[in-house]
Amino acid sequence: MNDDGPNCLVEKFRGYTELDTWEAELLNSLQVDEQHFEHNAFVHADGSRTVRLYVVRSGWFASIRDLADGNRVVLEVALPGDVIGLRDVTFRQHMTALQCLSKHGIICPFSKVHLHELFRKSVKLTETFFAIMSREHAQLVERMVTVARRDGLRRLAHFIMETAVRLEGICIDVKKSFDFPVDQVDLADLTGLSPVHVSRCMTDLRNRGLVRYSRGLMHITDREGLAELAEFNDAFLKPDIQWLRAIDIPD
Repeated sequence: MNDDGPNCLVEKFRGYTELDTWEAELLNSLQVDEQHFEHNAFVHADGSRTVRLYVVRSGWFASIRDLADGNRVVLEVALPGDVIGLRDVTFRQHMTALQCLSKHGIICPFSKVHLHELFRKSVKLTETFFAIMSREHAQLVERMVTVARRDGLRRLAHFIMETAVRLEGICIDVKKSFDFPVDQVDLADLTGLSPVHVSRCMTDLRNRGLVRYSRGLMHITDREGLAELAEFNDAFLKPDIQWLRAIDIPD
């Protein structure tokens, strides 16, 4: 078993609330089985039966919706420590396909019943799952706003900033280069741009001295400048979690 994945999941939950040892063990029990995927391999298809959820142990995975005209939309990108499938858990079919974006990725499948057992044993973890689902909804809303009302350069800058903050949430250092295994086509499908437009925007970001990007590695060279250009406010990634930490909240 890879030792990196469980730490990502536990670190993500510890960003919301303190965990006892037995609660961390409950989270790690979701990662007993492993499935390995190579770049562009599909975990499941859009419309397939929903029987399990997944924890990302390593790599990046994309939730994808294929369109009738042959195009596709990347709705969200899952990073290490993310739980995939919470949005679909109450439906019979997956709303999107799931595809590996990175050169190699590992996910751990677990059944809906397993999730139910975790909820039964820990109120704290149940509340944290709810908070995580709420943040994922906020991420989708923010992406809708970005794609609808920001120009191409700001869409790309916003996604880079969002990714950096999310990686920091699982204790990955983004001050230097960090893995960014998405190509121009993936970024185009995520931002609603053409691959050519994505390439031009990335060149523009480099020419402005904001980022360096090469062979799947991203380096934010001017974080303040990139955030300003992207009109980035990380409030949608930092929900109020006082109620999870049993702190009295004033009326």
